[in-house]
Amino acid sequence: MILHIGVLPTIGTNYIYRLWWTTDQLQAVTNTSRQWTYEVYPSNGDHDHCILSWEPIGVDEVHKAGYRSGKDWITEEAYRTYIVNDKHRLRHRKSD
Repeated sequence: MILHIGVLPTIGTNYIYRLWWTTDQLQAVTNTSRQWTYEVYPSNGDHDHCILSWEPIGVDEVHKAGYRSGKDWITEEAYRTYIVNDKHRLRHRKSD
């Protein structure tokens, strides 16, 4: 079956759904025990990149703050999209 843009998937048919994320990126979203803390990036002349969107986060960047968990940073928009709103429905799973 060939799907055309705008056609909804057929119920009962199996589809392959792939994200173009690395294992680390997928784990950052699916690990619900991970604590993300809002922080202003330190004024140390450096920057980091959002683990999900690769956008730079730093004092001299557009994104001057974000959410950090361990060494990983994500932008405020990525946090809202993938953690809070769970765009890909990866964080909420049925319990067996």
